[in-house]
Amino acid sequence: MTSNQDKYEILYYCVDLKDIFISYCDYYQYSFKQTETLDKFCDFLLEIIHDGSVTMVQIPNNALLGQLPPFPPYTRSAEEFVATFRREYPTFEMCQQSYPDDPDWWWKWEWWVWDYRTVDIDPCIHIEIYEPNFQAA
Repeated sequence: MTSNQDKYEILYYCVDLKDIFISYCDYYQYSFKQTETLDKFCDFLLEIIHDGSVTMVQIPNNALLGQLPPFPPYTRSAEEFVATFRREYPTFEMCQQSYPDDPDWWWKWEWWVWDYRTVDIDPCIHIEIYEPNFQAA
């Protein structure tokens, strides 16, 4: 289970799944190239969905890049949402096949466009539930 302080630090500047994933990797110094990172991130994602800090949305078919939310809410379970994200997430090997000249670039900038995914999170992340109580002794 992730501490509230860790969640606060990870989610503070995030607006979508890409931001959360990159922030998560940076915070724990994980590499997106490792399968274990995806496993740990999916556990974290389930945790922040269940505790209400993020809400799930469905990306409509043929959504235009840059289309402004709101997207329709995802109506299935958090577990199905995370399973969909995991299924759509590319391995580093897939990135190498898609863009052999620079798979890191392809992963960071190309894969995250909506043509490749069907799920995201609502950009209104409720981080106030994690804000540290600075008045506590």
